[in-house]
Amino acid sequence: MNMMAYVYGWIVLAMVVIGLAVYRQRVTRHDDETLHLAEREAALLTQQAAVGRKVRKIDLWGKWFTVIAIFYGLALLGVYLHGVWVAGAKLPG
Repeated sequence: MNMMAYVYGWIVLAMVVIGLAVYRQRVTRHDDETLHLAEREAALLTQQAAVGRKVRKIDLWGKWFTVIAIFYGLALLGVYLHGVWVAGAKLPG
């Protein structure tokens, strides 16, 4: 059985996970982690809230794609190992 199409699918999933990690890093690169509470810093508050919402959404998608990629990779490994085991169990003939 040719599994290369499935392997390419797993590679795409892994690239999506890596892309989300890079995107998250770029979003938070210039993030101000200081807590601003003063009334005169209202613009900073709204900016921090917007960045926080964006990061939470990226994290949610990143977690889901990471879990999917791990289970998909483990399933591919299981199918591959099963195929090797079955091929090794055949009697030469």
